[in-house]
Amino acid sequence: MKQTALGDATKLFPEKELSELRYIVSYLAKLHYVDKIDYDWIVTMIKRVAKRKMCSLKPPYDLFD
Repeated sequence: MKQTALGDATKLFPEKELSELRYIVSYLAKLHYVDKIDYDWIVTMIKRVAKRKMCSLKPPYDLFD
């Protein structure tokens, strides 16, 4: 299942507005164990999507309710 999801990120995030999330999945799928992850880039991509979708990334998160 993991390989299927990582192989085609468009199935996970089909909306055009979520292209940054597809980029993140593709980026992570290409990494090797010894690679350093560019967390700043990942955060930037997530913030772009959140801004476009008018989502707040500030706590409190509803998953803790």
